[in-house]
Amino acid sequence: MEIFCRTDQKCICYLCSMDDHKGHVTVSAAAERAERQNEWVSRQKVQQKVQDRENDVKVLQQRVEVIDHSADEAVRDSDKIFSNLICLNKKRSSEVKQQTRSQQTTDVSRAKELEEKLQQEIPELRRKETELEKLSHTEDHLHFLNNYASLSCLSESEDLSSLNVCPLSSFEDVTAAVSEARNKLQSVLSEEWLFCYVNLMNIVK
Repeated sequence: MEIFCRTDQKCICYLCSMDDHKGHVTVSAAAERAERQNEWVSRQKVQQKVQDRENDVKVLQQRVEVIDHSADEAVRDSDKIFSNLICLNKKRSSEVKQQTRSQQTTDVSRAKELEEKLQQEIPELRRKETELEKLSHTEDHLHFLNNYASLSCLSESEDLSSLNVCPLSSFEDVTAAVSEARNKLQSVLSEEWLFCYVNLMNIVK
């Protein structure tokens, strides 16, 4: 088994090279191993991917903090604004709070889900890094070739771009929309209550 058939991508013996693999592209197992190891950057790739994933996890954690903070601000501001209209619009205040919390829960859940996937990926990458390091020191060409492909193959993992988090401005828009409604109502109230009531009904529909 000291010959490597590049046509069939496997190690063969001398007799097989003259029979079943006749006419195939063949080289010595040592030569094939040397060529592949010269191109070998798998360990460095694994190390870089571990670092990238750890950085991604930190970014996700920061995003969760910002989402929570922005959502909390939106809820607090909405409560303050609706306190002036509590008798007329208590139901709408509750709905705005519920929608904001629902969006917050959705965004945080998506971020946490991706964070968990990345956290689970890191130990496997570290294991491959260790196995690749051991494999690089083996003198058994057959063992190297049989194990190299599975260890050097890195699965495609989710990127942060796949995290569909709504823009943080959407939470700010909650406060802005409620503030605008309050200002309109105050202007209407200064003229006449009946006109205010009619417009209020139009706004909250």
